[in-house]
Amino acid sequence: QMPARPRLRLLFLCAAGLCARGGVPGPVAARSRPLQPSPRGLIIVEGHADARAVRRAIRDAVVIHTNGKGLLDGKSGAGSLLVTRVRQAGSLPTVLTDPDLTGLELRNHIDGLLGGECLHAF
Repeated sequence: QMPARPRLRLLFLCAAGLCARGGVPGPVAARSRPLQPSPRGLIIVEGHADARAVRRAIRDAVVIHTNGKGLLDGKSGAGSLLVTRVRQAGSLPTVLTDPDLTGLELRNHIDGLLGGECLHAF
């Protein structure tokens, strides 16, 4: 069994553009330049435990966690906060959620919030 640390590094490298699907998406209308994958990494995960695991595996990564389904309710303002944090970071985020129904819903919601400007890793 492969340890979690190298596996997460492989996922990050793949998501950061070494094997990205179709390259970097174009810019959102409100932005003058497209986001680019960053060697430092901006990773969006579901919860606190996921954030800790990613930080252990990729020490320089900037990790944003969504508190699970909290992002989907639309009442907390978490969606606009997420978009603000991604734009402040200035790099193309990688969405790393669980492959279950909640993870898929979060992945699709985040993709919509960011106008498709994100990479996906499982």
